[in-house]
Amino acid sequence: MPTFDHSTFLAHRASVAAEPSPPGEIVLPGAKVAIPHDRLLAYHDAGIGEDEIRSRTNARWEADNAGRLAAHAAWTQGPYRNAIEDARNMAMRQAAEDMRRRALLEQKLAEWSDTRDGEGD
Repeated sequence: MPTFDHSTFLAHRASVAAEPSPPGEIVLPGAKVAIPHDRLLAYHDAGIGEDEIRSRTNARWEADNAGRLAAHAAWTQGPYRNAIEDARNMAMRQAAEDMRRRALLEQKLAEWSDTRDGEGD
């Protein structure tokens, strides 16, 4: 009876494994959307470089999502900006109130310290 070690098993498994299929989509660094594998191959066959592929992909994405981008720009200039300004104003008011309370506490402590100094005489 033949004996098999682990390396024999791995070699057998590798020999019967199917050829890996290419992924459906590829994501290039800096691209806003994944590129279908067949389109990426067509770009490479045409001699188009990675930077040009990325810019074409981003331009296509921007054209497809122009309405969404316009709505987002309007939102960032409207309610979002107002919310940020309101939060900043609230933080400044809170900081001013904290400073006022701290100054009042220091004033009261100073008055208390002055009265305590007078009692020892």
